[in-house]
Amino acid sequence: MGDKSMIWFRTFLHMEGLVQLPIFIYSAWALYHNRKSVALWICVYSAHVITTVLPCLTTLNFGKDSDFPFLVSDSQKLFLTSVYVPFLLFPLWMLYECFNRVRSYEATVVSGIQEKKQR
Repeated sequence: MGDKSMIWFRTFLHMEGLVQLPIFIYSAWALYHNRKSVALWICVYSAHVITTVLPCLTTLNFGKDSDFPFLVSDSQKLFLTSVYVPFLLFPLWMLYECFNRVRSYEATVVSGIQEKKQR
């Protein structure tokens, strides 16, 4: 079976390959082709990225030395934090932007339906 330490981290790695990577590829393709429907997928993608990066940062910065299967120095923690933070901030921005796009599209559709009903 192997070492079971940090099984949550290994699960996140598998989720990155099975969920995040395919959605990222589809989203990049759809953005390139200017598909409006991609905003909802980007919301899903960015929310998933946030929920996987945040526990990594939390464990890294607030975990005990016993939480790691190896010794991580303070300078290594600082370096890893500086690497991980953009992967938290950029998806936060993506979620905000695309959520507003979804709401805008929804408002446009609802107003169009209301106009048709009034005719």
